[in-house]
Amino acid sequence: MKIVLIRHGDADGAHARAIGQTDLPLSAAGRADLLALAERWSGPPPDAVWSSDLLRALDSARLWSERVGAPEPQIDPRLRELSLGSIEGLRWEDPRVSDDPQVRAWLDDWVQLAPPGGETLADLAQRLQDFRSTLPTYGTLVVFSHATPIRLWITELLGWPRSRLFDLELPTASASALRRHSAGFEVSFAGQREPDFRTFLTDTSE
Repeated sequence: MKIVLIRHGDADGAHARAIGQTDLPLSAAGRADLLALAERWSGPPPDAVWSSDLLRALDSARLWSERVGAPEPQIDPRLRELSLGSIEGLRWEDPRVSDDPQVRAWLDDWVQLAPPGGETLADLAQRLQDFRSTLPTYGTLVVFSHATPIRLWITELLGWPRSRLFDLELPTASASALRRHSAGFEVSFAGQREPDFRTFLTDTSE
């Protein structure tokens, strides 16, 4: 069994804003990056594709799937980005963000706390685990999601503490690959914009 995790492409209007579950479409650059990533796919289409219901991920999944001939993406809101609550969509320099003591407290302890009205990492990790428990146990699966869920998924497999979440570089329109072996899953590569899908997809070792 193999799983490819793909972070959505660049979102239109996301720069310098608190974008968690704010629903933004792909930018023109994001679409181009996703098409370039799709061109690197080598081999038969995956057996199934899942996507967050947020536009930047769902647009990415549909564009990519059409290009590689993959099945229509299955939509699952459990793959959404972390909710940022009351600061969703605001610019980081906005006084409602920069001067809010609850926001400052969250930024000082983002591993444990939630932004005002938002989710903790533990909340996100729980819905991600709920999603993973429903996946098939065979085949090649592709999942389109967001930076924080994918980072949580990968760093958990690497045995990293959540405090190291941002040590993992995960650009937009990047792919990460997981392969099951006798003891569970291992990370074949992470955060690659020019991944070697051929080697990953043809490797039959378990």
